[in-house]
Amino acid sequence: MDTLNLAMWYALVAIALVYFFSGLDDIFADLIYWCRFIYSKIRISRSPKLTYHDLQMKQEQNIAILIPCWQEFDVIERMLRYNLTHIDYLNYTIFVGVYPNDHKTLEIVEKLQNEYPQVKCIIGKDDGPTNKARNLNFVFQYILNYEKEHDVHYDIFLLHDSEDVIHPLSFKLYNYLMPKKSMIQLPIFPLPVSHLNWTHWVYADEFAEMHTKELVARETFYSFVPSAGVGTALTRESMFMLAEENNGVPLHTDTLTEDYDLSFRLQLKKKNVIFLTQHIDRVVKKRCWWKFFRKSYVTKKEFIATRSLFPVRYSAAIKQRSRWIVGISLQGWQKMGWTGGFGTKYFLFHDRKAILTFFLVGLGYIVFAYWLIIYFWNFIDPSVRTVVYYFSRDFWVYLLIIACTILMVERLLQGFIATTRVYGIIAGILSVPRTVWGNIIFTHSFFKALILFYADQKKQKAKAKKSKAQTHKNTSKETAESDNAPAWNKTRNTFPDEETLQALEIKLGDFLIQTEAINATTLNKALERQEITGKKLGEILTCDTTDISTQQLFYALAKKHQLTIIRFNESKILPKEKIKCISQTDYDFLIKNKLFPIQCHNSDILLVITDPSDLKLMETVKTRCLPNRVRFVLGIRGTCEVKE
Repeated sequence: MDTLNLAMWYALVAIALVYFFSGLDDIFADLIYWCRFIYSKIRISRSPKLTYHDLQMKQEQNIAILIPCWQEFDVIERMLRYNLTHIDYLNYTIFVGVYPNDHKTLEIVEKLQNEYPQVKCIIGKDDGPTNKARNLNFVFQYILNYEKEHDVHYDIFLLHDSEDVIHPLSFKLYNYLMPKKSMIQLPIFPLPVSHLNWTHWVYADEFAEMHTKELVARETFYSFVPSAGVGTALTRESMFMLAEENNGVPLHTDTLTEDYDLSFRLQLKKKNVIFLTQHIDRVVKKRCWWKFFRKSYVTKKEFIATRSLFPVRYSAAIKQRSRWIVGISLQGWQKMGWTGGFGTKYFLFHDRKAILTFFLVGLGYIVFAYWLIIYFWNFIDPSVRTVVYYFSRDFWVYLLIIACTILMVERLLQGFIATTRVYGIIAGILSVPRTVWGNIIFTHSFFKALILFYADQKKQKAKAKKSKAQTHKNTSKETAESDNAPAWNKTRNTFPDEETLQALEIKLGDFLIQTEAINATTLNKALERQEITGKKLGEILTCDTTDISTQQLFYALAKKHQLTIIRFNESKILPKEKIKCISQTDYDFLIKNKLFPIQCHNSDILLVITDPSDLKLMETVKTRCLPNRVRFVLGIRGTCEVKE
């Protein structure tokens, strides 16, 4: 027993020392952030606020969105339809990379390509799955050919995944800041789910802290800002620079975290890479403690960020996180080394210490459980030495444990603040007990990552021996690339349901606040009046309170839904005889739902809509009118002049 006690004592000392120095590293990053936070508050109070008008005044650059797909047939359609109808931007094209053997996904994307001119289906030359980087590289090469064939020029390249809910204003932010900034990373936040789904909430806690605090600290300390692989925008110059040094393609394919690798390469080139946090004001109804928990309309700040659902199953989380550990900590160390300035090297250490800390977290729980059992065993057999005996012998270890406890409380506090900032006080409180579940996931992921990494190393050695037997003439560049590329071991994705999406949608009132047509107080009063009268918000603001004019209302509706405004009367409605490309039943459906056809050329139909808030109706019309393409304009009855 004494021998085992001694072994566990030295294990406790070793773990405490690692925890202490790791905690000092974390608290240093925290201090950097809070100094930046205080400085930013002082600076922002002295400088003008970025407004929607500022974003609107900047001429739109052409944006290419790259979305890699492998077996995404159950999410890609809803993802594209939702984002295409909500993104507040016009000049963009979505390039979706699919595989020829992924028939279900291919069929869906080709269907959407026929419906939406912004969607392009890019069919790879190889069967899938290859890996994400190879998919994106092929899409990039296709875009270059597309530019030549269609005489277009893309200024910004944007990375997204097939499950992303893109913030409507994100494209305007990229457009406003580029090309001054070489790469912009927006925050990524998991969507809120039931608090019982702890596995998903572990992601939420992690991203809340990483994308509201740690990345800000990295940028402040002149370290590199890691790309998250989604919500990452790069200038044309950056993409071509990355491609030039990598045989014409921007991403390295021999890593599981090509996004992390990409941002590191940009940092070495001293490019202007930033992590951008911007907010908009939203009016929401929630229970307020200062009103005795009665529901009331309040103004809250919402991050302009990409949101999505993360794994809720334990096994899926282990699969995804082990891939991240391999790519960032193990492959990153192997392939990137310790290059860069002091700030870059410091945060490389910050990332790679996980190799040790994840292992010791699991061991720490075992050691803690052992000494807890010994403590209670001492009541039965007083001759058994507890940890108190060893503390009395080596008092400095006791002080070390106290210091580690203080650092642990500080970490829990930082996590609580970050989660509360994004998800509210309840989620913040629950982030404290979720830490234990998170540590279990991290430890399991670490051991699986080791197995994956060493299995890959063995595989690479076998391929290296095989390649020596081949002549260089018979080995093409593409073959060499595919030989070194790890397989796309992806997790299955989920797109949020309608209720979740509705909560995310920017309402008319929020848009009126953004455009400074009204303030939050006016909107609160109008919403309270709406609950009493049941009238539409636009009717209350224009007729009951006259806070805005009819012209302002229709201008806001048009901008919110990306529609052109026209003056409209019944004489412009085309009779059925002039629209031969749809059936009488579909024509009657349009008229019944106040969707008036005013133009029909070949297979393009132009419909006047007077209430663009019913997005489901608009999608239904597009589906019913296939294979024809339907476009909408916002019609105003009467003779008043309305400018776009």
